Order: sequence, then structure tokens, then C-alpha cells
Amino acid sequence: MARQVTFGRRGVLASTANLGAVLVLYFAVPIRTVPSGRLLWGMLTSATAVVAVAVVTLREARAQAADASRKFRMVNLVLLLEVVLVAFSLAYYLLAQRSGQMEGISTRLDALYFAGATMTTVGYGDVHAVGQLARAVVLVNLLFDVVFLAVLAQIAGENFSRRRH
Repeated sequence: MARQVTFGRRGVLASTANLGAVLVLYFAVPIRTVPSGRLLWGMLTSATAVVAVAVVTLREARAQAADASRKFRMVNLVLLLEVVLVAFSLAYYLLAQRSGQMEGISTRLDALYFAGATMTTVGYGDVHAVGQLARAVVLVNLLFDVVFLAVLAQIAGENFSRRRH
């Protein structure tokens, strides 16, 4: 039996609710001033979230390759992508609180905007990394995006190929 992409009305509602919940959490996380120790803690938390999402994404890809009857869970992958977007946004916001690391980020919405622009590789240039730590985080973000999109394309391609046969 061919795998099917499951992203119907129920999946769209679930994804929308998840996006809303993730964004509410992002804007609700209390951050006032960021001493150096808290910056490191925030960066480690964001990095842990990104690694967790990467592991889940790779497991999903392997499970898809190993089990032809398993359904493609697009909703789960979209939610993972949303969590990574918010994790990087939080990291950028924390870096902006440390003087000299980010240029053009003064609010959480600015950080979310920059993370979205980076994730889609648009890069308008109005917000950019200035410090070395911020540039390293942007590089990790870009690397994650490329790997995530490659895995997503591989899963979608396998799904399309199996549906045709």
C-alpha cells in the first residue's frame, strides 16, 4: 500500500493551533535583561531545542525509508520547523540583548522576522549579525535549514514516487 501525505483539514487545524501555541510561548518567555550567564543558558537552551528537532526529523526520515506502510506526517514536520524557528528567534533576541552581537533587533518580533528571513534564505539586509557568536548562530541556523529542507524533499520525493507506482 502506498504512503499518503496526511495534511487534511484536521492536520491544518492542528498545525494552526500548534503554531499559535508556540508563538504564545515565544512571546511569553520572560526576558528582561540578559547577564552573560543567562545569555549562555538561553543559547544552550535554544541549541538543545534545535538538536532535539534535528534528531526527531532524522528519525522520521529513517522511519519513512524503512517502513513503506508508514504515513507521511507532514503536520509533525511543520511543527518541528515552527519550534526551530522560535528557538532561533529566541537565540537572536538574546544575542541582541548583548551589545554588539546583532544589528537591527530590538523586539522579539524583530528576532522572529530575522529568523524567518534566514530560514527562507531571503535576507533583506536590514537585520544582520555583527558579533562572532551571532554569526556562528546564523551559520548553524543556515546549516540546519539546508539539512531540514533536504530531508523534507527526500521524504516528499519518496512519497511521490511510491504513490505513482
